[in-house]
Amino acid sequence: MLHSQKKRIALIAQGGGQKGIFSAGVLDSFQQASFDPFELYIGTSAGALNLCAYILRNEGFAQEFIARYTTNKNFFNLLQYVKNKQCMDLDWAFDAAGITNATHGYSEKAQAALKNRFAYASATNSRTLESHFFRLFEENWLEVLKASCAVPFLSPSKIKIKKDHYIDGGVSAAIPVREAFNLGADVIVVLRTEPALPPQSASFFSGFESPLSPAFSRFNIDTHLDKLSAFQRQLSQRFQDLNVRYANNASRLDWGRFKKMFPEGFHPNAWSGFVGEEFIYRLQMPLEQRLSADMFEMISKHLETYQNSIDFMAQPPARVALLQISPPQYLLSHPLLSKPHHLDQDYQSGILAGKLFLAEYADVLNEISTSPSSY
Repeated sequence: MLHSQKKRIALIAQGGGQKGIFSAGVLDSFQQASFDPFELYIGTSAGALNLCAYILRNEGFAQEFIARYTTNKNFFNLLQYVKNKQCMDLDWAFDAAGITNATHGYSEKAQAALKNRFAYASATNSRTLESHFFRLFEENWLEVLKASCAVPFLSPSKIKIKKDHYIDGGVSAAIPVREAFNLGADVIVVLRTEPALPPQSASFFSGFESPLSPAFSRFNIDTHLDKLSAFQRQLSQRFQDLNVRYANNASRLDWGRFKKMFPEGFHPNAWSGFVGEEFIYRLQMPLEQRLSADMFEMISKHLETYQNSIDFMAQPPARVALLQISPPQYLLSHPLLSKPHHLDQDYQSGILAGKLFLAEYADVLNEISTSPSSY
């Protein structure tokens, strides 16, 4: 019986810029319920920031950071970006939100809360484009958090950590579920910032029967996932084919042609990770720039690793149970330049998703967890 066996439970938080406000809502609902059965936390980009606020028991902080500071023109000003190529200012946001001055105090508070548990943020090595998972709340953890959020194109520079330079973790590990498995997780809870099922579905939780049976059901969304996987593979294959021609061709792909590469019916908010198709297009077209070889390689890497994560979740190893918490529809928010009322609506959707998840799974997850909650 699964209920009599203790399990290592991991919490994974996907990135997505301002779309991470949905996950902020989920985690705030967890805090309101004093729910934390997790032994392992892994976040990418905005997901890493959300996990930091959750571990610190700082309810409302992630929502405020996204809604108040990342919408401020001091953080990112579209007009200045177009006119002067002025990038987004993570340093300003971290300073304004009080993170920089509280780094040491946050470390002590988090380490007391974590005890024998572990938290990681993903970042991408800018030279190799391989993912690296850094421990949070240890040495240089603030630089790690900045690196995980350092969006290519929009960040003024790569973030140096020890001898290497790093960029947004979403390039190489948009949904770091495999890393949770590699670290020994038995149950993986994934916070998504795009629907896990097609938009018409109203379910927040993919593939688990209700109520939870004595043994976890295998994660399976059947033909729905097959369609999603085929769609992503089609997009990925287009990039792979073009990559070969691109490497041997002196001409450079412009952003107008880039937009036309996406399959018919591709939703403008369908990508989550370090980029979004519409997001890239909107920001780059006014600059009349060509798509650089480096950026093309990053996009291809993102598509490849994102697809690998989807495949892993479709058919996880036999010993792993997997739960997803995702919005039932594509979020109204964008990675950047979201409207305030859209951010608020997506945050409230996250609160609701968290409450529904707690009603369904909180008791059993608390019962089987190897790590009693520190509340």
